[in-house]
Amino acid sequence: MRLFSWLLLLSFLPVLLPSAKAQFPAHVDTALTYFGPKEQVRENYGLDIKKFLGSVGLGQGYPYCAAFNSYCLDAAGAVEPTVRSASSRDFITEQSIDAKKVLRGQKNVPRGWIHVMPKGETPYGHTGIVIKQFNNAKVLAIDANTGTGLEGESEREGQGVWVRIRQIYSSCYFCIKYFTPVKYEN
Repeated sequence: MRLFSWLLLLSFLPVLLPSAKAQFPAHVDTALTYFGPKEQVRENYGLDIKKFLGSVGLGQGYPYCAAFNSYCLDAAGAVEPTVRSASSRDFITEQSIDAKKVLRGQKNVPRGWIHVMPKGETPYGHTGIVIKQFNNAKVLAIDANTGTGLEGESEREGQGVWVRIRQIYSSCYFCIKYFTPVKYEN
């Protein structure tokens, strides 16, 4: 499985190797170091998962996509968003932009922004970190607590940190609805 993980990452290598003019923000570099399977023994348990959830004051066993974002932002010294949480919805801030503006070509999503996928009107959802915007409707992201996205594999029962292509739709129950900027002190 570990070999497969690295082969999958290599398929994205042209996108993941930025030019000298377009370096990744530090939290994206941090996130990429955790690529691959993480869950051990049972769902939402593992050494790295313990670290991610611990960064927001939780023990193992909880969903960890938002905790992963929080961990990467802290490790890199990001100052915005100020939220550090295990809830993906907490990453929707006053600075967030509506994904429909991206879909319509009114806004672009820079590397490192946080994508937020609320699940309808429930308190649940998913989040990750944008690596690259392909066009108005797709981004490449690194997400935790997800699957590889390969055919036949459930994303719901994710087993680690994976690079995923995420689609932006004009209307949906569970898809990207917001993008939140990440900032560092100058």
